[in-house]
Amino acid sequence: MIDKAKLKLRQLEDNAYLEQQAEAGTQQLDLFSSKDIHPAVDKLKDLNPDELSPKQALALLYQLKDMV
Repeated sequence: MIDKAKLKLRQLEDNAYLEQQAEAGTQQLDLFSSKDIHPAVDKLKDLNPDELSPKQALALLYQLKDMV
């Protein structure tokens, strides 16, 4: 339920931002206005760093680097 509320809030904020940009006549791209969540971000959200060994952490960094 909370995740759905966060998603809805993000959508409303993104739409408000895009409307503001349209009214101002600017077409500048914004890093934070993306509606799609990058797969690397999803992977990080599911991660518990305290449970990783140093080798697992390094492997994960390489996986994330390849995703970007």
